[in-house]
Amino acid sequence: MRRREFITLIADAVAWPVSAQAQVPMPMIGVLGMTIRFVIPAAAMLLLSGFTQAELEKAKNTKEFFKDAYWKCLATEIVRVVPTSMSVQEFSVLVKRACPEERNNFFTSLSNYIVLLQPDVDRSTVAPAANIAVLDAQKDAVTALVDLRSGKRERQTAPPPR
Repeated sequence: MRRREFITLIADAVAWPVSAQAQVPMPMIGVLGMTIRFVIPAAAMLLLSGFTQAELEKAKNTKEFFKDAYWKCLATEIVRVVPTSMSVQEFSVLVKRACPEERNNFFTSLSNYIVLLQPDVDRSTVAPAANIAVLDAQKDAVTALVDLRSGKRERQTAPPPR
């Protein structure tokens, strides 16, 4: 069964109690009728939220993967520039042009994640929000360079191979 057919089936199950109310009620023994009336919509919402949760988790993992890739690329640039005499202003300009593929992947995956989190969001606000995250990463890279040069932060070396 395809997803579209499944969603249609669930939507029909959710709408069934509403359409059933228009009919003449039959006498019932106990509260089974009331229980079923609430169980079917609850089960439908549980099933539908499972699909959304899986998609949301996948989008989150994708966003985190590309964010880490962008940070690793920026860290490579920082390590390359620390021993040089490049000024902070020059590095600030360099970091905006650095890692274009990683930056684009992070931007796109973050935009998709925002849309999944807030489906009703105005699409014209998604790109500026993702741009803010990219700019913050670039500012943090400049701050890390300044901290490394001033001694506030130490350069971490990789553990020796075994």
